[in-house]
Amino acid sequence: MKFRTVSLTDVSPDDRLRWQRLADRAADPNPNADPRFLHTSLGSGLAAEKVRLGIVETEDDFALVLPFTMARTLSGAPLRHATTSGEFMFDHASKYHP
Repeated sequence: MKFRTVSLTDVSPDDRLRWQRLADRAADPNPNADPRFLHTSLGSGLAAEKVRLGIVETEDDFALVLPFTMARTLSGAPLRHATTSGEFMFDHASKYHP
């Protein structure tokens, strides 16, 4: 298994297909982490372009896809952190994680 991150805007057609297969076989599907929701939100002006995906994959398929956004810390320190409730997900999704 390996882990990688990719911007939602850079998801390849093959990655989208593998992501859709993962969503289709989920025991407890999360429509807010489904590519049909996230990928079609691109270009909507709703900040979906800021979403990144954390992907755990085997040689053949995806084992996990977690949408996240990089955000500034609340303390105002010049640090950023990954969050599943970034601007797009907080405003447009009711469930932020698988």
